[in-house]
Amino acid sequence: MRRTIVILLLFLAGCSAEQMIERMSTPEERTMALEAAKALAAGDYQTLDRMIDPPLRDELTPESLAKIKPMVPRGEMALKTMAMRSTTVDGVTTTLKSFNYEVGSGDRWAIVQITLRVAPPRETVFAGYRVWPVDHAPSGFSFARAGPAHYFWLFAMALAVGLSLMGFVQVLRTRGLKLKWLWAIGCLFSFVTFTLAWETGMMGVAPISFLVLGAAYFQLDLQGGPLLQFAIPVVAILFLIRKASGAFDPDPEAEAEIFD
Repeated sequence: MRRTIVILLLFLAGCSAEQMIERMSTPEERTMALEAAKALAAGDYQTLDRMIDPPLRDELTPESLAKIKPMVPRGEMALKTMAMRSTTVDGVTTTLKSFNYEVGSGDRWAIVQITLRVAPPRETVFAGYRVWPVDHAPSGFSFARAGPAHYFWLFAMALAVGLSLMGFVQVLRTRGLKLKWLWAIGCLFSFVTFTLAWETGMMGVAPISFLVLGAAYFQLDLQGGPLLQFAIPVVAILFLIRKASGAFDPDPEAEAEIFD
């Protein structure tokens, strides 16, 4: 059961990440970032020299590339996440786009971040890089380090989604319910968000927040690992409790008057 939940969440998160990357970057930018990542891993200074931002030349040299190359294992560069930041000075907008790749296998992996600077007139250059060696797949979802809190979080996520859907369905099936659509919409929202960083085990809570369907899975960057969230489906719980107590049952006297 837990594997089904994890796979479903990973699938949904992967779809949204791909769509976000496509909206935030052009095919040409993604091609350039991938070329830079491969050149960085291979120690190919000539390729990087053609696209490098002048301020980066003092830092990125053939000597520094020789130190970076052993840090990156062989394998296919997989683009997983992306971040974008824009600044405007004197009416000129400059955008930094960071592409995060993972590469490796087994217990030898690396995160390669390539940053492009996009500024008018349509100038795109290789402006920065970072490399993090790691001992496991950065975007992988492993139970190797999982403890009680991790399993509790998965259970709480599944429970929140289940209660939200159960409340929503029960609202639709309740005949004669006043403000039915308000109840139905309310059942789909959960409040007070609890967050767990899967890799580090760090937890957080956001009292003024909400989630749709009570759970979420996402990853801001490869280095930080996945974040799991659940929230409390207050409206769904309230409705289910009131329904179980008979608060929404039809009034027998009222029905008798209708048929008299």
